[in-house]
Amino acid sequence: HHLELPDDLRGKRKKAEVPGEHAGLPNGSPVEMEFRAATLAAELGGQAIQFDRWEAEFHRIDVVVTSTGAPHHILDRARMERLLRNRSARPLLLIDLAVPRDIDPEADRLPDVFLYNVDHLQAIADEHTSQRRDAIAQCEAIIAGQVDGWSEWDASGSGLAGRPAP
Repeated sequence: HHLELPDDLRGKRKKAEVPGEHAGLPNGSPVEMEFRAATLAAELGGQAIQFDRWEAEFHRIDVVVTSTGAPHHILDRARMERLLRNRSARPLLLIDLAVPRDIDPEADRLPDVFLYNVDHLQAIADEHTSQRRDAIAQCEAIIAGQVDGWSEWDASGSGLAGRPAP
């Protein structure tokens, strides 16, 4: 599966304020997580849904980002199939940031479901880094060719080396 994000979702990576630090709460507290989820959703023009309400709201959901500390999948293929029956056929983007994984990898095989986890995101980042390195190498080759050409021109006497000093 591959899903191309709309232009209005690309590059939306502002870091949310971390209220836990300001309120004396430990980093990662439930209040902080709810605030960060709500902040990110608002930046993307969406709405965060509390964990205990997500199944009831599933028919409205277009993007799911998970990052729990659960030792098992919180969303398996069977549950996803049941939830998809009550949802219109439109793309559903699942982003699983948890280790171990929150979402069963088999969910990615369902129609209109696009699952990405931290490994997928790392692979995408690595590919982009590789593309940038290739572009840098091409630029360096162009520059080297231009420098060589200028050096040959200059050494031929047509350039500065063939002119007397003022």
